[in-house]
Amino acid sequence: DGQQELYILTNLADVWAPLHTNVSGLKSLAGSFYLDVFAEGCENFIRNQTLQALLKDQKFDVAIFHMVAMCEFGLTHLLDIKSIIWMSSGLLYDNQAWTQNIPVPYSHIPQLLSHFDDKMTFRQRLFNIVRYLTFHYTDAMFNNGLQTKVYRKIYGPSFPDLLNDIAPRSKWIWTNNDLFLDFARPIVDRLTYIAGVGMPDVAAKKHSLNAQWREALDEAVDGVVLFSLGSITNTDGMPLEWKTSFLNAFSRFPTYTFIWKLDSKIEDSSITIPQNVIVTQWMPQNDLLASTRVKGFITHGGFNSLMEATMAGIPLIMIPLFWDQFRNANNAVSRGVGIMLTKRQIVDPERLYTVLRDMLYNKRMRTCLLLTPPLFQDS
Repeated sequence: DGQQELYILTNLADVWAPLHTNVSGLKSLAGSFYLDVFAEGCENFIRNQTLQALLKDQKFDVAIFHMVAMCEFGLTHLLDIKSIIWMSSGLLYDNQAWTQNIPVPYSHIPQLLSHFDDKMTFRQRLFNIVRYLTFHYTDAMFNNGLQTKVYRKIYGPSFPDLLNDIAPRSKWIWTNNDLFLDFARPIVDRLTYIAGVGMPDVAAKKHSLNAQWREALDEAVDGVVLFSLGSITNTDGMPLEWKTSFLNAFSRFPTYTFIWKLDSKIEDSSITIPQNVIVTQWMPQNDLLASTRVKGFITHGGFNSLMEATMAGIPLIMIPLFWDQFRNANNAVSRGVGIMLTKRQIVDPERLYTVLRDMLYNKRMRTCLLLTPPLFQDS
């Protein structure tokens, strides 16, 4: 019906509670902490004459910038750096596509923060267009606008606009994504997918586990399921009801061992931890995923986790919390390598049990995963 929940990350504690809002929430987010820090940091950076002199002495030929680093584009103008590589640490950033004339068919390419997949209703398509335009103009007017204003305050009103004049000069766009894990879309020659460039070979990781983790894998009767919601979200804020629901569901699969990464131990006396659950504050995620004893992975849907699991051929349950994780989860579902679980479904015991069962026993998903690593290597 076109309705969706937007999770606006103004406070990391908010990821545990869905917020009903509209696209104006993006402006609220962009207009607060985010913009103040970027604009102030940009001015401090520009006024640091010692740093500026050091950079000029290096006579750089190439500059590589992060997707939201508007301030650094002005530096290429000051230092006369001709070759710019604009890198995205995740999916292709909307304004990268916009400034590089990379086509974005709004009818079937979900916006970066969208909860939709590539099969949208007419109403969802309209909403998707609004999301694209709102995100672009919010970023252009506020993030880029404030930092361009800083340069013009120091170097005069003729200084070029960072987003509209300098960013389009980028010679190359790098995106931490893979063709297999993105929705089908038009691309251009200077757009390069670099996902996995820093990942170690899966086969080389199979023998790197220490005795503690090897023992956990060996003692599991039917195998191991990993559970991690990433390194950014503080799981201490997870509702008690969620923890109880997960533990109850895990207890219904006694022949599987569940390794659950939490920031703190569960010390609430009202919660009983089943014998088949190991709670840890850290785990060697990529090393464990390389083991044939691991049969599933419950994740927040961060792209690195998605990439590591699919490269290892591990089926996924994805519980998206914020940012691009909803889009990542939809992509995994469309590729047949994962199942999405919403926050509201976590406290539904039968839904949670069904999703776990499907992850562990769904033959179609495992067939899709057999084809995945070769597709990554080819792309």
